[in-house]
Amino acid sequence: MKNTITLCLIAMLFAACASDSEKKSLDKIAEIYDAKTSYTKSFNRSVGTETMKSFNVKVSESAMIDSLAATVTTANIAMLVYEGLTAEEKGNYTIIDVELVNAKNDTVAYIYPLDVLKKISDKSTYYKTFSESVMNRSYTKIDDIKNAKDIPDPIGETIAKKMAYLEQEYGALQGYKPFGVAEQKNAAGQTAYQYQGIFVFKNKNIPYLVTANADPKIEGFVGVRFFN
Repeated sequence: MKNTITLCLIAMLFAACASDSEKKSLDKIAEIYDAKTSYTKSFNRSVGTETMKSFNVKVSESAMIDSLAATVTTANIAMLVYEGLTAEEKGNYTIIDVELVNAKNDTVAYIYPLDVLKKISDKSTYYKTFSESVMNRSYTKIDDIKNAKDIPDPIGETIAKKMAYLEQEYGALQGYKPFGVAEQKNAAGQTAYQYQGIFVFKNKNIPYLVTANADPKIEGFVGVRFFN
């Protein structure tokens, strides 16, 4: 008699209140993208395999998200959720699932494992330090965090002049918002993470990006670019 093996897949969606840290992440996402956010928690289990525990984020009613590549925004949203979790909460999930709903009510979803998000988050430190240094006018610190091999000459003074020009053109610098993360290959075939954001001036938003090599052994950011 032929044996029949049945693969049992169990998928459960369960109601659970978001923690304070999870709520803060959702509020931050709503603020950055001027969006509506909601969440669910779920797990999927198949016989003989690991249980996948998921924090599911749904983002909708955002003109900004409608104008950007879904892969860019979902990666950033997943990273923001990951960074908002406590160490204990990070142990509660294996993936962050991000669903976008556009103005036409079309949906797209991407799943990000927490181990991948950790790598992206670790490297995002350079983007955050760069952005905070600009906000605080600490331009010498920018030279401290650049990769000397990829950017051999000092750039802090150049960035200072750039920001002074932008403030003259568009009013006082008021803040910055991270809106995207992308993975790319450089000329040598190495993987790099591109962190995309906007500097918010009184009269205009200026997009910019900071790039870091994905290799954990390569420190510092390896590129920066303004779009204006």
